[in-house]
Amino acid sequence: MKVGFWASIRKHLVLIVLMAVLPALAIILYCGLDQRQQAIESAEREITLLARNIREAHMGQLEAVRQTLATLAQVPAVQNLDPQASSDFFRLVAARVPGIFNLTASTVDGEVFASGRTFAATSLADRKHFREALSHEDFAAGEYLLTRIGGETPTFPYAYPVLDPAGVPRAVLTLTLKLEHLARLYETVPLPEGSFIAITDHRGVRLSYYPARDETNPVGRPIAPEAWALAEKNPEQGFGRVRASDGRTRLVAYQAVRLAPGEAPYMYMWAGVPEDHILEGADRILLHNLLLMAGSIVAALVFSWWLGKKTIVEPVRMLVAVTEDFAQGDFQARGNLPDADGELGMLARSFGRMAESLEKSRESLRSSEERYRTLFECSADGLLIADMTTRRFKYANPMICSMLGYTEEELLGMGVEDIHPQMALAEAISEFEKIVGKNLLHSRNVPCRRKDGSIFFADINATILDLDGTPCRLGMFRDVSERKLDEERLRHLAMHDELTGLANRTLLQDRLENAIHYAQRSDRFVGVLMLDLDRFKEINDSFGHDFGDKLLCAVAQRLVNTVREADTVARLGGDEFVILLAELPDAERVAKIADKILRHLAEPLWIDGRDIQLTASLGGSLYPRDGFDGETLIRYADMAMYQAKKSGRNRFALYDAAMGLNGEAGEEG
Repeated sequence: MKVGFWASIRKHLVLIVLMAVLPALAIILYCGLDQRQQAIESAEREITLLARNIREAHMGQLEAVRQTLATLAQVPAVQNLDPQASSDFFRLVAARVPGIFNLTASTVDGEVFASGRTFAATSLADRKHFREALSHEDFAAGEYLLTRIGGETPTFPYAYPVLDPAGVPRAVLTLTLKLEHLARLYETVPLPEGSFIAITDHRGVRLSYYPARDETNPVGRPIAPEAWALAEKNPEQGFGRVRASDGRTRLVAYQAVRLAPGEAPYMYMWAGVPEDHILEGADRILLHNLLLMAGSIVAALVFSWWLGKKTIVEPVRMLVAVTEDFAQGDFQARGNLPDADGELGMLARSFGRMAESLEKSRESLRSSEERYRTLFECSADGLLIADMTTRRFKYANPMICSMLGYTEEELLGMGVEDIHPQMALAEAISEFEKIVGKNLLHSRNVPCRRKDGSIFFADINATILDLDGTPCRLGMFRDVSERKLDEERLRHLAMHDELTGLANRTLLQDRLENAIHYAQRSDRFVGVLMLDLDRFKEINDSFGHDFGDKLLCAVAQRLVNTVREADTVARLGGDEFVILLAELPDAERVAKIADKILRHLAEPLWIDGRDIQLTASLGGSLYPRDGFDGETLIRYADMAMYQAKKSGRNRFALYDAAMGLNGEAGEEG
């Protein structure tokens, strides 16, 4: 029979209205949100450019400070540690150079012996800039501080070491800048209402804030925690939306300032503009369009409600009554289902056929549930089912209870966070939330925590399942702790010397190539030192190989303790060691480190009740002076080491081209 117009659900006016109104609403929302996003992206470019320009201006100011301190370090009065002459000279410089609050000179113990301002006995040994200038033997920056000379005045300090002819620090110069001097970087920059430009030190303490707002953004206090969290997450540069100290939401950009590439930032440049100022135009247009659309939707809904009540709601209510009977297990219920020829009549007849099918399926389902429960309980893998929303466990089989050491009742009161150690919790939760659809997710070597606190590793296969209408995650755990331990042992043996635990040739080559690659970009130097113990064969033959092995281990430890953490000590075999010196600021540093190594090795070693006096021959090569690849640098360092042996042992020789003319032959021991 032909379906009547009013009997066809597809022809309802409600659908026509909704098909016309909802897409229009979606377009309005999309266009409004797109305009907001474009406004934010445009603001991000402009604010980031402003912060970058301020940073570049500061870098010029920084270089002027560096040059000033470097020049002062060469002044005879400073070199001679003359208190009166140095103080007079400091007063003259501070009076002529704008922005300088004070200049001081301190001994290596931190005691101030000269100052441009009147001072009493004062120590700077605890100041960050003093410690770093002394330990790095180079220009260093400090942090926000209140001065100890000239009253407790807010300043920002820089320091520079005064070196004697041998390159050993003999004093430290400190230059403190007035904080208002920093504001000259941007005092002429026009800003929208509510915007700001600020400078902070490496801890997030304000050094300057423009325009000044002492009641909400005082100098010397930390910036808003949300803003500082951006810099902690990405120390180089960034952009974000934060709630500022005055309670107003702003879009903020920042740029880090470093003394040299690779070093930690010591200062940050900030710029921010109120979010409502940026989005004002886009929000006004969006609100206007939404109000117009709201009126149209109200009219459409009123008409659809009246029409739907007559043609859909009342017949559907009858169907709902029947489905409620079905839900109670009465599959014989039919009620007053409509017997019309339209879609609702067809649906009513389908309900009857569905009831018959459900009655047959219910018995089959009971049987399937029993089979699956048996598989779940007897599985050789640990099985856990967790709610996807709350991450709380809903089911656990005996094997996972045995793995984790909990009873099933205990596990059902726990969640994903309770079976993973803190160090792996974030990754475990991320993996938990990553799985989508019905695809199987494989996670290898996931750390898990037992009830007694011990850790084991498991391979976890996971999938999504629907449990009584709740999206859940089924995890299958397999303990792989022994396999992981074997893999880690093999990985370590492949990259380290078995006797000393030092890097082997493979790991050395890898780190050497990385160091050269970094030096190419940062315009720095890489040093390679080849070390051979003098007369080690005699000691080995006299006291035995076990004694010799202990001696090699002691030498390895002494070498590691002598060089920097960034350097690499490797053993190539026998009594041959290689020291990789990465990120050297100048070529002269190689000889200084080599001399330090020889002095430390010459100190007596106490092995098995014997006092052993060792010396070594040390050869060195330098990137980029001697070569551009690791193999060449190692070969040239080896040639230089043999030259040191020929010259009398217990000395250092740096490679030069003339060594290559004499060949590479040398003596051992």
